[in-house]
Amino acid sequence: MELSKETYDQILSNLEETVILFSQTGEYLKVVGSVQSNLKEGTPDFIGKNIQETLSKEVATLFMSKITEAIKSQETLLVEYQIANISHVDIAESAHSTDVSYFSAKVIPIKDAGLDCVAWIASDISELKNLEINLQNSTVEDPVTGIFNRRFFFKELNNFFQRFVRGSNAYSIMMLSIDHSEKLSDTYGLEVTNCMVNNFINVIKTTLRTTDLFANTGDEDFIILLPDTPSNGAALMAERVRCAIESNIFELDGGQYNMTASFGCSSVSENDSSYDNVLNRAEIALYQSIHNGGNSVKRLDYENWNK
Repeated sequence: MELSKETYDQILSNLEETVILFSQTGEYLKVVGSVQSNLKEGTPDFIGKNIQETLSKEVATLFMSKITEAIKSQETLLVEYQIANISHVDIAESAHSTDVSYFSAKVIPIKDAGLDCVAWIASDISELKNLEINLQNSTVEDPVTGIFNRRFFFKELNNFFQRFVRGSNAYSIMMLSIDHSEKLSDTYGLEVTNCMVNNFINVIKTTLRTTDLFANTGDEDFIILLPDTPSNGAALMAERVRCAIESNIFELDGGQYNMTASFGCSSVSENDSSYDNVLNRAEIALYQSIHNGGNSVKRLDYENWNK
């Protein structure tokens, strides 16, 4: 039994995938599938337009490279890609509200009226991809604070130490603890305290560099790895963070709240046998800061370790 063109088009238009026929130069020849059911009044017609007109430069370049490769090799290709801030339905309008949609596509070389073309069969995999991203984030981030968890941090710290042993650049460790944290809940209540701690974390995150690793090691205890940073640089960064925390006034329900923190810093040394040596020095420096009244920065390096 041979299907009629109408039946064939009806089947294609009800596919969950989007099927796009592209010319060798990236021109839209036909679009069918899930995109058809998502068309809204006023949606532009992409037939006759070029990929360069409808996609970002980066995505259009990817599409053209795959179209060229499929036609040249005469083999079906598989490709995954993402499109940010979709505002049109040229590839398959996402049903998700996220800023980025993810797609998986088969690129099949075909001939249409003797011309080289490709059938681009795209599936929206945003839901699966977002689940993967959330699962990955849950293994490295603390669920309450949103910063790196202890397990991930110490795995990275070990990697940094091993690279240092092989000749990579030095790094420093900064430990910090919220001053008088044991009194916060009793003084302000749990809800206000949680908001204050979250604000405290945000102040630190905005002060640090993008390359710094910031992790939660306890209820009100935190640790920061500063790559490519000598000891004096770590002390300067700690002082910058300390001042940012001290000067920050947190407002909630008409009330104004302020927090301070104590800091301990140390830099890795060629004499260290493991990353624990750096941690121990930074922790001792932190205790010195706390016992001196808090809201201060102390530094302890290998050179004055035994003095």
